[in-house]
Amino acid sequence: MTSFRIWSRPVAERLPLTSWASAHPTSPAGAQYSFAQQLGDLEAVVVALALDKIIPVGHDAGGPAAVNFALKHPERTAAVTLMNAFYGAAPGLSVPELIVLFSNKELKALNLHFLASPQQFAWLLDFQRNQLQAGLTETQKIRYFEFLGPEGVC
Repeated sequence: MTSFRIWSRPVAERLPLTSWASAHPTSPAGAQYSFAQQLGDLEAVVVALALDKIIPVGHDAGGPAAVNFALKHPERTAAVTLMNAFYGAAPGLSVPELIVLFSNKELKALNLHFLASPQQFAWLLDFQRNQLQAGLTETQKIRYFEFLGPEGVC
């Protein structure tokens, strides 16, 4: 699931919006949801609610909608907040195996198996954790494991 939020001034007037990506488990087979469609949906909500300036908050694949809104409508954008987001062509983008596994509808039985077994899920988390540190310098690896704690704790 990808999502973005609109924060209107004052921040107390928030409206959470969710955009469904094609990989979301509830999406119809073959569903496509482009960045242009995300931007159009965000623009439609801002217009329908007669919002003046907003702070779009883009999370994950919702990040491009927040950035694209700000680029297209700088006069209506007070700020932009991005969380775990990307922007632009990312040919070298490597999606973590854990995300690939749990976003693939064809692997639902395997997903449920991992979720039903705390030991198997812990193994999967440790596997992904080790994959994510590949390519780090030795100093970065030390900091990485200091921050996350010792292996096998999941």
